Parts: sequence; C-alpha cells; structure tokens
Amino acid sequence: MEGVNRAMSESIGLVRKEQVAEGTMAFTFSRPAQFEFRAGQAMDLTLIDLPQTDAEGDVRTFTIASAPSTTTLMIATPDEGHRVQRVLHAAAPGLTLKLEGPSGSFNLHKNVAKPAVLLAGGIGVTPFLSIVRQAVKDGARGASSSFLFQPASGRHRVSERARGPFGGEAGSAWFRR
Repeated sequence: MEGVNRAMSESIGLVRKEQVAEGTMAFTFSRPAQFEFRAGQAMDLTLIDLPQTDAEGDVRTFTIASAPSTTTLMIATPDEGHRVQRVLHAAAPGLTLKLEGPSGSFNLHKNVAKPAVLLAGGIGVTPFLSIVRQAVKDGARGASSSFLFQPASGRHRVSERARGPFGGEAGSAWFRR
C-alpha cells in the first residue's frame, strides 16, 4: 500500500450513520474492493441523481476517519455548512454517492523509532482517527507516541462509543507504533 495515489471514481452507498457528538454524525459507506488509501488521506464525495444543483455545488472533500485495514469507509462531519453535509445528515442508509480519491498526504512519519505527537481540536480530529486506528491495528512496536485532542466546545464532546480505543473525552491517549 506504500505510495497509494491511484485515484478512482466509483459509486458507494451509505451503510449507516450515528451521532458521535452533539451536531456531529459519523457516516459509514461501502468500500470498493480496489480502493486503497493511507491513514490520513481524504476523498471527494459527490451527490448524484439530484433534480437540481445550487451555487455550493455537489462535491465535498472529507478526511477518511476509518483505518485502511477496514472493509468500510467512515467520515465524520458537523450538521452545519455545505449542502453535501446537510444532505448526508438528512439521508437514510442506501443513499448513493460518487467517491473520487484518495487524495492528500497528511500521514504519520515512517520512522517507527521516532515518537510522534498528534494534536487535534474539534472536527479536525478525523485524520488522526484514521492514523491512530491504523497504528494501533499494526501493533505495538517502536516509540511511544501521543494523541492529544480537545472538543471545539462542550457541545462537541465525543460519545464513548465513537472514542473507541482513545479513552477520555478530552485529553490524551498514548499508543505504540
């Protein structure tokens, strides 16, 4: 998977959605078998089969919050903002979108002996979710690293289920990679 940059365009379906903080939902999509990405990368999602468009357009870029090792793709987004976000928040499972990507190179460094400090706030946590989930999945090796995060406000506290292996609502988590 080293150097994944083969962009693709394919239809994907919304599998499920869940509230992960007040006003913020996580969306899980089917993942095309040939779609490969590195933790920290993003993808474009396009609304399709709409009777009309507007000035905002139908495309939005989202950081992938799931680890590359998973069989689905997950994003998280607040309910305010772009039309694509609003449509997603109102959608039921089964909604079809066009995926294009992956894109970006916001990745964890490759030197496993060198510690990493990851600092995130609010919805900016999403690339780190992918990075840390993949590092944890890859197993304990190398230097200890820190993941520090803070919700944008009390309204954005992350649900216990959504935090998974990361622990407390705000503060830090340590992982070995």
